[in-house]
Amino acid sequence: MSQLPSLWTDPPPAASRRVSPVRRIAGWVATAAGAVALVGFVIGTANPWHNVALRLDLGNPFLGALLACALAVAATWLLWPVRSEATQSHRVVLRWTTIVLMVVSLIAYGLFGSAFAVSARTVAHSPSGTRTVGLETTGNGQDLRVWIGSGLGRRDIGSLGDPCGGSVQVRFVDENTVHVSTVYRERDLHLDSATGHPVDHLGPTCTD
Repeated sequence: MSQLPSLWTDPPPAASRRVSPVRRIAGWVATAAGAVALVGFVIGTANPWHNVALRLDLGNPFLGALLACALAVAATWLLWPVRSEATQSHRVVLRWTTIVLMVVSLIAYGLFGSAFAVSARTVAHSPSGTRTVGLETTGNGQDLRVWIGSGLGRRDIGSLGDPCGGSVQVRFVDENTVHVSTVYRERDLHLDSATGHPVDHLGPTCTD
């Protein structure tokens, strides 16, 4: 009888070979980063404190899901490599599960992520420096927001409305009055003297 091909006689690769220290460290870093991303974006999406930094940097749940799933794929590949599909079928299932979740999150981000994307710039400071007006831009348009505080502790306390147009100039007349100038209108909007919350708002149309 002729000798069988080596394809049928070679034993499966050893499944018990240890992961190298460098690979193990990188895998645990990816695991920790994925956990931090998941928790951070959950907190940023909920944001009960109306924190401006959380809203701008961690307020997109679809981006958070994509990052967490991508890091899960990396961690799975680094920490639990598949050396033998015959004896490590659970690792194969784990790897493909994370890959499928990453693909789903990528599709979801492409479809819905832009609705949560926010960019903002500061357009005016009050004389005391404790109140700020920021111009936020989202997929739904522009919005003038009143912020109080500074740095990472800055909070959003209300909207002045959509200023309309690309040329928007904003200045504080005094601590409680904001002057808004656009190509459509000139308006003085008042803030509550105690809390800073907007009392007046720009109208629903560009000329109101």
